[in-house]
Amino acid sequence: MEKLKNDLFCAGRDVGFMGDIVDVINHACDLLGPGLVRRERVLKEGGEPVVMIRPFTMVPNVIELSYYSNALLSHFALDSVVVTALYSLLSVEKNSPDIAGSYQVLGFTMGQIRQCVLDLCEILQFEFIFTKPCQQLENAIDDALTQFKHKEILKYDEPTYSEEQNWSRNFAKNFDGESSDSGEDTHSRQTVMLDTREEAVQSLEFYRNMLRPLIDAYAISALGLHRLVGRHLTEQDYMQELLLEMKTQLKMGFAQYEESLSVDAFKNSLKLFERWEVLECFSHDRIKLLYLRDEFDNERSIQTVFDKVKRFKCDPVLCGAS
Repeated sequence: MEKLKNDLFCAGRDVGFMGDIVDVINHACDLLGPGLVRRERVLKEGGEPVVMIRPFTMVPNVIELSYYSNALLSHFALDSVVVTALYSLLSVEKNSPDIAGSYQVLGFTMGQIRQCVLDLCEILQFEFIFTKPCQQLENAIDDALTQFKHKEILKYDEPTYSEEQNWSRNFAKNFDGESSDSGEDTHSRQTVMLDTREEAVQSLEFYRNMLRPLIDAYAISALGLHRLVGRHLTEQDYMQELLLEMKTQLKMGFAQYEESLSVDAFKNSLKLFERWEVLECFSHDRIKLLYLRDEFDNERSIQTVFDKVKRFKCDPVLCGAS
């Protein structure tokens, strides 16, 4: 709670309360009620009594809990997207990354990170507004990456050049009348490192888990497109099939968060697939029919859509993390 308060305060947000945080937590527990959270007095190893606060993490309780927590989600959304993108890149690294002290040297560039973040922002475009008015998304992403650098979670070094290389670069700059390196080329030469100390990994997991229920919902929705190959379904029937599939995934352990059972997320994913011109809708007598466009009405094409979303549903292991 203290960490969240400090993060919001540093971002210029008004948290809406003052005083002892323990009082705020107790007040929140009273408002939520015993149906959503419970307080238990337990004994620590040394026999000292402590109060544990535990949520009820089954449906529908967890859906109501997520309703309250979503008020903060928009503030952390872009940070969570950046971390999720980093994890997806880590999962596809072919070679084992090197360890430099407490930092994991990553095998990709800042430009690749930015592009991966843009890809995930595109997927979640109907969930969040990632930028302020008149702000470019690329600039907002660079600001988020800079904040991770200030927090020492992410580290990258400018390339070093020999005296001869510096002379050649200056000569080229004067000869061409402009810098020989574009901004993107500078990014491509930077060494990117990720902090793998326990505290840093906990922060990464915090940001990543914020969006994980949404990522799971979108992955299941993309998987469900296979059900439309060669057929059409009403939106209501399709929603029921997606909810059933999500319950199956939760039961088998392939999905971890009950709040992924979200009709709103499924509907927004369908808007995305329409935007991608994968899916088409036809309304008749207030009934919406869903079907695939001709070029996507086959298993291979649908698999490419599923892979495009599923890549962000990865579970890499950070080297050096305890």
